[in-house]
Amino acid sequence: MITIMLIFALVFLTIILSFIQALIKNIIVCDGIIVAVMLGVVCGTTWGVHPALCIVIGIITYIVFIALHMLKVGFWIITPIMTVAWTFFFGGLAHSLSNGDWIWAIVVGGISSLCVLGLHFKARMILNASVVEQNTNIPLE
Repeated sequence: MITIMLIFALVFLTIILSFIQALIKNIIVCDGIIVAVMLGVVCGTTWGVHPALCIVIGIITYIVFIALHMLKVGFWIITPIMTVAWTFFFGGLAHSLSNGDWIWAIVVGGISSLCVLGLHFKARMILNASVVEQNTNIPLE
């Protein structure tokens, strides 16, 4: 019994660490996937739309989200919204794990907002650098 629980814990930890690694490496893609999945789920459960159409809606949402994020104005619209969403997620997670302690929620939420904002700006700088490299045909590294 303990062996099964240990294996389950290791698999769960691996999934969590893989998600964190994906989040750090490319937060724009991770944000897009999360928004698309959430909209697909809401579409099917709340609005009663057929599951196949919900998948199509999720895919279209992901494509529009990524395309919008590549535009300068889209970046400045999406980044604050997603930063606030991640702040509430991590702050709420800290609040529930600390048995309702608001100090933990505020501290973890504040730190996560700075980290997520930094990850968005880093992703934008990488995107800008790749566009410059494609336009000039000169490797930047």
